[in-house]
Amino acid sequence: MKTATVRDLRNQFPRVAAWIALTVLVSLLPSLGLAQLTRNQRMGAYAPGGSYVPETAQAKQQRLDAALGGHDYRKIGGRIQYMRDVSLFRQWKVESTLHDGILIVSGYSGRAPPNDTERRAVKNYSGEAIAGRDLNILVKRTGTYRYGTETLELYDCGTLLTPAEEREIAANARTAQETAQAAAQDRAADARATTAERARVNAERALKEDQADAAKGDADGLARMGVRYRDGYGVEKDLAKAEEYLTKAANAGSRHAVRVLAEMKQDATPPPAKP
Repeated sequence: MKTATVRDLRNQFPRVAAWIALTVLVSLLPSLGLAQLTRNQRMGAYAPGGSYVPETAQAKQQRLDAALGGHDYRKIGGRIQYMRDVSLFRQWKVESTLHDGILIVSGYSGRAPPNDTERRAVKNYSGEAIAGRDLNILVKRTGTYRYGTETLELYDCGTLLTPAEEREIAANARTAQETAQAAAQDRAADARATTAERARVNAERALKEDQADAAKGDADGLARMGVRYRDGYGVEKDLAKAEEYLTKAANAGSRHAVRVLAEMKQDATPPPAKP
């Protein structure tokens, strides 16, 4: 009985080892997946239990809009900046607010893992800053800031524009839009002109080819010239010349010319008088 128990344990060992290996692999999947995430995905959050939840593009856009607060333009260093283009979108934690209005923040920088605790300085933040709270802010790096014995990177949120500057921005946007529309209309007109010119050149080339073929006595060339004079296509309408060309084409063996001549004679025949 004891020998059988040992044998059974030996037989079950490979299955037990495989189960243990599978359990370890499953527990490592979240960290393995994190290594494959993009930089934008790493801006997400960690759910309870340590599992990673990537931030969706829609959620990030909502945070961005909230951080802008309806003010896409701000003044940084005396220059008006379009914040969606020139700024960095960051999620930092407030450590303290200094007497000169500078915020000392820490947290994820985009260059380090999410547990990064590097300090930075932020100026011109106009919202509520409470120690320990997270900030979603748009900033532009403008220099450095001396904080005790540390030299911190300095970021600027910018200041709001004056009403006159807001009006100037709106007027410039309208002008840019009108200029873009005018340029689009010019391109469309140029395209139409180019198409018309190309059609004219092709029509002239086709006429010269038909005239050359007809001069050689080619049946098809004679028939095409006859149809041109019948319809006034590329030449002045002349039924007498049309009949002349079509007759030569029919004599040269063009069945199409024979049919066209018959149609022309039928059209020229007056209807019978009513009794």
